[in-house]
Amino acid sequence: MKYLDEVDNLAKEIGAVNTVVNRNGKLIGYNTDYLGFNYSINKFGINLKSKKVLILGSGGASKMLQKLLLDKHVKDFVVISRSGENNYNNIEKFYDYNLIINATPIGMYPNNMESKINLENFNKLEGVIDLIYNPLNTKLILDAKKLKIKTMSGLLMLVAQAFYAAEFFLDEKLDENLIDKIYNKLKFDMTNIVFIGMPSSGKTTMAKALAEKLNRKFLDTDQLIEECENKKIPEIFEKNDEKYFRDLESKILSKISKETGLVIATGGGTILREENRDLILQNSIVVYLDRDLKNLETEGRPLSKNLDNLKRLYCERHKIYEDLSNIRIKVIEGKDKNLELIFKEVENYENFSD
Repeated sequence: MKYLDEVDNLAKEIGAVNTVVNRNGKLIGYNTDYLGFNYSINKFGINLKSKKVLILGSGGASKMLQKLLLDKHVKDFVVISRSGENNYNNIEKFYDYNLIINATPIGMYPNNMESKINLENFNKLEGVIDLIYNPLNTKLILDAKKLKIKTMSGLLMLVAQAFYAAEFFLDEKLDENLIDKIYNKLKFDMTNIVFIGMPSSGKTTMAKALAEKLNRKFLDTDQLIEECENKKIPEIFEKNDEKYFRDLESKILSKISKETGLVIATGGGTILREENRDLILQNSIVVYLDRDLKNLETEGRPLSKNLDNLKRLYCERHKIYEDLSNIRIKVIEGKDKNLELIFKEVENYENFSD
């Protein structure tokens, strides 16, 4: 096939050739990285022409990127490596570059939340691409989103690679719509669903019910803290201070937020620390349960033991809950109705381009 011959020649130019024997016994050379990445940037609307691009990493993926950038007629590109002429110690020379592509494992599971560069130093940055797909949002991607910079992670590229590999193996053209369908399904299955909101807003009850409905594992950060300390939360506050509790909370969240496909109920104050917000956002759809203050319980809750305290906490936290959440639920006083509302919102959530 002419199509396969063209891909074979392209792969040889790249110098990082994968091989496969298709079902007809033909040995094929190709580079699905190139095709998958090209599909992804087109889907995300990222234009490379005339851009100045910084590639982090000098391995095989970097070589593929260099070939693609040449084909896309970028203005310039530079490879940053650990010990090369251009490295992290002199990266300031490139603060005027428009696009950063991470082709290293920095920030990849299980070493989540690692990054070697400060994006705030780049004064003309338009986009950040990270080839990592676990976590769904690396620290590099999260930092870019805070700066309102366009981002792309590596999951769509992974799916597109598999699609093109299947084409080559079968020796036939397939429907490219399959890429998006598989990507959306895979991303939803990988994504945690995290509940946030005021104390007694129903996070544990609704998260547990949703987990059962979706056949997912359920975790509760407050329960995990109590198990870790072998004490109830009021007792932890009584014998220690709030900082001690918040440190435990962050430690627990750091561990479980790395996992995928969970439904997680958080404590009311979990969102107060920026590090916790980042931990949540790396792999999650966030559901904010906004319940009327008059319906919130206060017994056994150290920081919300009366209505005045509740009002103060709500004023402090409401804006954070809103900004962090993907879905806001005005809580209905009825478990079944509330669950159905939450389920529909989660099921219909399609903001997968972030």
